[in-house]
Amino acid sequence: MLYLACALLALQLYNLVLLLYGRAQARDLPSGTTIDGAWPRVSIIIPARDEEAEIEQALRSVLALDYPNVEVIVVNDRSTDRTSEVLTMVQATHPQLRIETITELPAGWLGKNHALMRGVSIATGELLLFTDADIVFTPDALKRTVALLVNDRIDHLTVSPVIRSDSFWINMLSAMFIRNFTLFVKPWRARDPKSPNHIGLGAFNLVRRNAYEAAGGHERIRLRPDDDMKLGKILKLGGFRQEIVFGQDALSLQWYSSVRAMTVGLEKNILAGVDYRVWFLAFGLCVVLLSDLGPLALLGWTDVPTTIVAASASFVSMWTIALFLPFTSQSRLTAVLTPALTTILVWIFARSAFLTLKRGGIAWRGCFYPLAELRQNEV
Repeated sequence: MLYLACALLALQLYNLVLLLYGRAQARDLPSGTTIDGAWPRVSIIIPARDEEAEIEQALRSVLALDYPNVEVIVVNDRSTDRTSEVLTMVQATHPQLRIETITELPAGWLGKNHALMRGVSIATGELLLFTDADIVFTPDALKRTVALLVNDRIDHLTVSPVIRSDSFWINMLSAMFIRNFTLFVKPWRARDPKSPNHIGLGAFNLVRRNAYEAAGGHERIRLRPDDDMKLGKILKLGGFRQEIVFGQDALSLQWYSSVRAMTVGLEKNILAGVDYRVWFLAFGLCVVLLSDLGPLALLGWTDVPTTIVAASASFVSMWTIALFLPFTSQSRLTAVLTPALTTILVWIFARSAFLTLKRGGIAWRGCFYPLAELRQNEV
């Protein structure tokens, strides 16, 4: 048992060093808001389907951006709630807001991907900003991000927001999700042109239009539920320069309202995120369970060295999640809940994969997409 405890401690130390290195490599969004020459025109494209709860606050923050050359396009994608009414109300006081309405989804498309493509088709900007209908911006957010993109000659810039929720458990699970996502994706490597690692977040993908079109745009990823990451991938494959920065003082995301909402919300993404490799997901979930819960199982052994090593491994596991708790405005002391968070998140992931396989596809927002068809859209 001592050998197993040592192996688990080594794994957790490796994860911790990797995360600390990644954080050291990552940049915070600079505060600078100046560029040489005129500000390029930015088209902000927001897909919206049944977003009545969040879209007004998010949209008003977008319309209040301190940027001199911007257009805002909301693509209302077959909404069945009060989204249309909210958009009309906001447009009444902000006539510059452009609303594109979709009533039917063509075959061979996911709704969000099609909505983004439609937004691009009417956009006039040389820069395209794809963002979600629940992202709240500070007034200087766009100037800061465009200044970084222009001054550093970046083709695709992703910004990570701070996550806020009224649910304590959602905040905690979000931190756990970010930890595992970071270990899997290693986003700090996206800027390295020699690395295959790529990044993209639905909260904020700012891309040069010529790069977007050269990479194939959303037409190339029309059936990818993980459209944000796959947009980053096709841009990276196209040889375009990519970067991710932390923008907690510029963007905020009101994420899921409950654990149940998070469970349902992640149903479409999990298998897609590993390119539908069931064995890979199963292996990854087993590793997460073993690394986070294994040390606790060894604490009861009377062998003192085993107990000490296992306790150390458990402490390091909690340390890895504590690194991400500030992203969700939680105290690092709540990292003691790591075992419970791991159990819940693994269950959510496993449930998502099981339902996808059982149904033979994903059921999402009134449509069913067969797994065989989804797998054909490889990137």
